[in-house]
Amino acid sequence: MTEARLERAWPAAGAELPRTPVSHVAPGSATRSRRIRVAVLTGAALALLAGGAAVRWGGDDRPDTPVAAGAVPTTGTEPAVSGPEPVSPEMTAGPTGSVSASPSATAAQPSRSVSPTPSDDEGGLSVGTATRAPVRSAEPEPSVPDEEPPVYTAFYGYQADPGSGYAGTVQVVNAGGAAGGDWTVTLTVPGAEKVVLTSGNVRMSQSGSSVTFRPAGGAELQVGGSVTIGFTIDGVPGELPTGCAVNGSACA
Repeated sequence: MTEARLERAWPAAGAELPRTPVSHVAPGSATRSRRIRVAVLTGAALALLAGGAAVRWGGDDRPDTPVAAGAVPTTGTEPAVSGPEPVSPEMTAGPTGSVSASPSATAAQPSRSVSPTPSDDEGGLSVGTATRAPVRSAEPEPSVPDEEPPVYTAFYGYQADPGSGYAGTVQVVNAGGAAGGDWTVTLTVPGAEKVVLTSGNVRMSQSGSSVTFRPAGGAELQVGGSVTIGFTIDGVPGELPTGCAVNGSACA
């Protein structure tokens, strides 16, 4: 097969070679054409050298690319990757010996967090909700103080004269907070001498040595009011009356 190719490439001995036509060109035009071709080839070579240098050193002339927050800065032509790092695929061998790449894990999806809505228990109100008017508790009615009962005090006095006998007085005063007529004045006459009522809107009763005075007809003593009882004893008693009291409280 090689010999056949050589026979086709070279003509047989004695064969006439093809003639190449020769054009007659002026000597000056051939020199100009050669110069033009040399200039064109030189320019093309320079352009190729300049392009290669630009491709080789073009990365250094580019401005610095700002790196976003969270991105990993890279060099060369590798793009910056932000977020989770890509998972490298695992290399598995197929049954025919070829190696195929299969991803071992899926890319992580970003999760969204839900912020809790403030509730009424935390002291806040959600937007758009109506506020509840404060409920006022009914104010208690002022209590009327209980009316103070009447308080009675008594003042006892006497005058003893051997010529005129014995004369005594008892003044009852209501020093309480209300009017009243339920008072009683008691007096003891040791010799059981007769006692005569001389003044005062009162009723008198005597049993032996015990003498009692009470208001007449249910008369009441107003707050701060008073009544004066006057009485006498016939002759001069052997012992002066004692034991003056009003409702059990000793007379002053």
